[in-house]
Amino acid sequence: MINWNGDVFPCSCFHTEEKDRMENIFEQDFKEIWNGEKYVAARKELFGQSNDLETICSPLKKGLSRKRT
Repeated sequence: MINWNGDVFPCSCFHTEEKDRMENIFEQDFKEIWNGEKYVAARKELFGQSNDLETICSPLKKGLSRKRT
């Protein structure tokens, strides 16, 4: 999701805080954002792969894994 000010978030989540944004589309092109550290970490979290950066996707993944058990 891209907000009016160019802030990019991984989904249409309600979190619009600075710490949760991936980057800003006015400051970097989309390819750089998509392949950047935060988006790569988010995809790893969703696929259950280890990474060194926790993103807004982490609580979602934890919630999904609880529902499956």
